Amino acid sequence: KVLIVSYIYGIVYPISEIAKLCRERDILLVEDAAESYYGNTFNGNPQATMTLFSFGSIKRYTSFGGALAFIRDPEIYKKMVSTHDSFKVQSKSEFLKKLVRSLGIATLLNNTKVNKSFKTASNLVHFDYKEFAVHNLRGFAPSKDFLLKFNKQPSVALLAFLYDRLRHFDLKEFQANNKKVIVSVGRIVGSKE
Repeated sequence: KVLIVSYIYGIVYPISEIAKLCRERDILLVEDAAESYYGNTFNGNPQATMTLFSFGSIKRYTSFGGALAFIRDPEIYKKMVSTHDSFKVQSKSEFLKKLVRSLGIATLLNNTKVNKSFKTASNLVHFDYKEFAVHNLRGFAPSKDFLLKFNKQPSVALLAFLYDRLRHFDLKEFQANNKKVIVSVGRIVGSKE
């Protein structure tokens, strides 16, 4: 049995009571911290079995792929390493193709003039630009073999890019962007902030 606690928009919640209940009931506790990477200041709650950080194309701190996992159970760690080692390595060209596609979509979405023009043109021809952007940024479509698409070791190019992003992580910039997201989300759900 596994309980997954997800932290959304970079907001980390206290989980001590949840961890206590999980220990009492022999349930593994996994922290899904995909959006909560804060540099070396947060490696997850030590009471969790594992903490997972994602750097995929749709994450706020992206390297267009890759992840970090803090595994606190030695047996689970051994099994995960063994499984990971059995996967084929992602090719450099596969990563570069994803990188170019993702950067193109990100540029489209983040450049106000380009975005506005693309939206207008899309609406004129009844093209769902949001679906197009989400589909291409995620880089995968739902299918029967959905999980198998993740069964790859990262390419050297992806690891180098991820390493560079992590090495140059700016906590102040991340926190400033996080505040913008929290304010935006507050406005969406009707908060008075």
